[in-house]
Order: sequence, then structure tokens, then C-alpha cells
Amino acid sequence: MHGKVLIREPRARGVYRIANRGLSLHHDLLVVALYAPNAVFCLLTALRWHGLRGPCPDIWLCVPAPSRFPDLGHLPLEGVRPRALPTGWETVEVTLEEVPMQFTSPAQTVADCFQYRTRIGLDVAVAALRALVRTGTTTMEDIWRCAKVSGVEAEVLPYMESIR
Repeated sequence: MHGKVLIREPRARGVYRIANRGLSLHHDLLVVALYAPNAVFCLLTALRWHGLRGPCPDIWLCVPAPSRFPDLGHLPLEGVRPRALPTGWETVEVTLEEVPMQFTSPAQTVADCFQYRTRIGLDVAVAALRALVRTGTTTMEDIWRCAKVSGVEAEVLPYMESIR
């Protein structure tokens, strides 16, 4: 037989993978992206993707209403559910192994960390801000703009001033 053999992904209805291919480093993200194509990876998962944080066992998603939050019992999913993605919300589109995915941009991810600081911790948000500024991949103006979109200017301002 010259064709590829597909096997079903456990507990992810309609998702298959090639049997003799090793699992990708981002296998769990690929499964979630296939199962919930409207989802945007955010918070700790986006921090990890952008190299601003180490590994995190949970996969953080933003799933806007009316889309359903994926039910993948074998994956540790955490999520936020705004009524709609905020206008001006910045995402980065990525294609990995021919699967399109969306992540919040680095500046948006940091602003979101301040918005959800009670769930992930203020220390994580501050560390993410410092790491992003240290990389030099974005400007303070980009971070400020995203903070305004997320409505967390007052929370971010003291930390931005201390970094300058």
C-alpha cells in the first residue's frame, strides 16, 4: 500500500493524523485549531508562542459568541468568552502544518494579561510586559494602544512608566 494511513485523534471527532508521523511539538494546538477554527489562542498560550514565557500545561483560548467552546476532554483548555472580538483587537495568523491558527499579537497578549490578571496573576502580566519590552519587537505605543482597546490603561500605565 502506497497511501498514507490515517488514525483518528482520540476524543476529537473528525480529526485525523498520519499514523507513522511523529507528533509535532505543537500537536495539541493543531488539534484545537482544527476542532475550533474560530478560536484565537491567547493569554499564556500566546505568551509561550511569542517566546515571552516558558511552557504552560493549559491551552488558553478566546472563543467569541456564538461559537461553541471546544469539548476536548483530553486537553486542558482554559478560555475567555467575550461577546465578540473587540474592535481593534490584534491577532497574528499562522499556518502550521497546513493548519491556519490565530494568536493574539504580542502587545495584545500583554494587555490581555493585565485584563485577566485575577485569573493568571499580576506577576505574570508584569513579567510578560518586561519580557516584551526587553525583546524590542514592539513599541510602547503598540502596547498602550492594545491596553486602550482592552480597557486596562490604568492598570498598565504604572508598570510601563517603571520600565521606561
